[in-house]
Amino acid sequence: MERNEVTRKKIIAQDGREITIVYSLISEQIQLVPGCRITCYGVHVASPETGDECTIRDITISRDKIDDFISLISRCGVTAVTLSDVVDDMLGVCL
Repeated sequence: MERNEVTRKKIIAQDGREITIVYSLISEQIQLVPGCRITCYGVHVASPETGDECTIRDITISRDKIDDFISLISRCGVTAVTLSDVVDDMLGVCL
């Protein structure tokens, strides 16, 4: 599994603190059948200030779709705490 930071965003938490959210792309090669490998993509979201982090692997095999998804969740300020709910909601819609 490989993790590469894509972007960071500062947001104001509910308690008024400014926190940084770090959005990273997860990629890994998987073998479906012998001789057939594909790359699957996922997302890692973390906040260094709070220690919260969440990794969701194997969201899609489309690099374009995962790039768009990471762009969307970073614009919307999705946190590690809410990431799994957002992915559940979005799987049937965007990916």
